[in-house]
Amino acid sequence: MKRYKLYALIGGVLFVLALGLAEVFPSLRAYLPTYDRIFTSIKHEVLREFGVNERPSKSGQRQSQKFIKEGGPKEAVLALSWTAAFCETAPHKRECKTQRSGRYDATHFALHGLWPKEQYCGNADYQNVSDDLWQSLKRIMPGTASNLHKHEWKKHGSCYSKTPERYFADSLRLVLAFNKTDVRDLFFQNIGKHLTTRDIRAAFDKAFGKGAGARVLVHCVQDNSRRLIQELRIRLKGDIENAPLPVLLKQARHQSQGCKGGIIDAVGLQ
Repeated sequence: MKRYKLYALIGGVLFVLALGLAEVFPSLRAYLPTYDRIFTSIKHEVLREFGVNERPSKSGQRQSQKFIKEGGPKEAVLALSWTAAFCETAPHKRECKTQRSGRYDATHFALHGLWPKEQYCGNADYQNVSDDLWQSLKRIMPGTASNLHKHEWKKHGSCYSKTPERYFADSLRLVLAFNKTDVRDLFFQNIGKHLTTRDIRAAFDKAFGKGAGARVLVHCVQDNSRRLIQELRIRLKGDIENAPLPVLLKQARHQSQGCKGGIIDAVGLQ
């Protein structure tokens, strides 16, 4: 028992030091130990003490190897966040404390994640991506400030590719392509106003081809008396690494519409 208390004490000290360094040197956040990493290390020690095997199951290993061998999954959901709406319900998040009107995600969709059908394939740890990709990822995925990228890699990316580099490079390609379409323009032009899901699906049909709107689910959240559109969840199918969005949408399955519509929130707590 004393050993476990010692692990907890060491973990707590390291966590506090990491938080302090992250505040003084923001550029070091990608390389500093996080709570998840410290907690995982402690968990590993405790499990080893009791002789518990943490290796993924053989079925999970076969599943992960299958995806990688075939060049990645053929189906996935691209989850795009409207950060202003997200921050209404999570103002304590680092990316929300620093959000401002001039930041990219104030007027564009941000990456939440790229979700294959399967989850938690293997136990591959997150590895730092290249500097160029990291700079782009911080801009397009503001949740990196809260280590969202590490969570997304572990839960979803491990079922997509061998490395975070490939997973996030493909994810960013899709987000950047989407943010150049009339759908993004529709949201930008209606900040502070109400949009219906029917309007959004019609914009998808116009931008990507007839029937594309049936592949998007509109996710809303309630902020007191206001209903906000927080996220678009878009089904894709095909060569996700290379194919253009219209092709990936056309081949995907239909899904429910989600909420009926909501307000396109502006930056700042309302």
